[in-house]
Amino acid sequence: MKIARLAGAAVALALASASAAQAQLVLRFADGSPNRGERAAAVKHFAELVAEKSDGSLQVEVHWAGALLEFSAIYKGVTLGTADIGTLLNAYTPKELVSLGVGDLPIGASADPWVGMHAMQELMTTNPEMIRALADRNLVYLMDYHSTGIQQMCRGEANVRKLDDLRGKKVRAAGLYAHALDDLGANVISLTYSDVYQALDSGLIDCTSGYLYAIPAYKLNEVIEDVLLLDWGQVAGFIGGMNKDLWDSLSDAQRQALREAGEGIIDEYARELIESYDSSLEALESGAYDGKVISVYKADAADRARMEEIGAKYVDQWVEDFSAGGYDGAAVLAEYRRLLAKHAKIRDDEGYPWAR
Repeated sequence: MKIARLAGAAVALALASASAAQAQLVLRFADGSPNRGERAAAVKHFAELVAEKSDGSLQVEVHWAGALLEFSAIYKGVTLGTADIGTLLNAYTPKELVSLGVGDLPIGASADPWVGMHAMQELMTTNPEMIRALADRNLVYLMDYHSTGIQQMCRGEANVRKLDDLRGKKVRAAGLYAHALDDLGANVISLTYSDVYQALDSGLIDCTSGYLYAIPAYKLNEVIEDVLLLDWGQVAGFIGGMNKDLWDSLSDAQRQALREAGEGIIDEYARELIESYDSSLEALESGAYDGKVISVYKADAADRARMEEIGAKYVDQWVEDFSAGGYDGAAVLAEYRRLLAKHAKIRDDEGYPWAR
């Protein structure tokens, strides 16, 4: 009898384990970047939060560095269900994901990672036009990424100290910022970032647009002497998106878990980006990068006003492009501006969450 009872208990346990395994859904997450850096840490944190908040009914399996899909193929792969979730950029599919372009516009306090990500998260999860724009592509927004503000890193011979000094200079840039710098009078050159070091070293370019934390990663400290701190614009049309068919098949509790996980990464990710920005700035000015001091020049109020003016027509162009798809671009832009102002005020009045 005892043996029979033990055998019965073993069978019951096995059936319960099989049932639990069947109830657990593994979500395939396609990412085109390597498994390192602040953004990779944010993706891993997201996966942990999903498991925690769904009580284990959802697990996220991340495929890094294009192992499942290359960056350029992730949009199509997620819409078709080859991947369940993927890292999507407006820059790779600007026509298909024109809605995300609002996050790349150089407006308000969008260059601040905490402000920008909170504003985008609220916009993408509450604004009917933005929800519909992704739904029309069989996508659902889960979370946002941010690049921090765009700066100019230059060779010493370029003598770039202010915005006007970029006129006539050979500058590597991309996207709408390339067009804006061209309007300013810079000679814009298109290069992949992996070619920037050699281009600066050889004099092919005088400056490159980029981010402070990328300087040591690409060893640019060896080939630049000056940084013009513009904090002009950012890349935030950069999201974790999910296949809508799969999203619709989930329970309300599972969808809520994914929503909470997406919002839950923002504060920690923003803190890491901001601390990385601050430490990079200190390292430039103190000579921490191989003992070489790099001069940092900060754009003044007049230059910042000019940058806003230069970028204005590209803001208008986004409204026109988005509206051409049957959406209310002007209303979305107004709402995004309101949300940027809202979160900037929270930051100014209360400070960042980790500093309160």
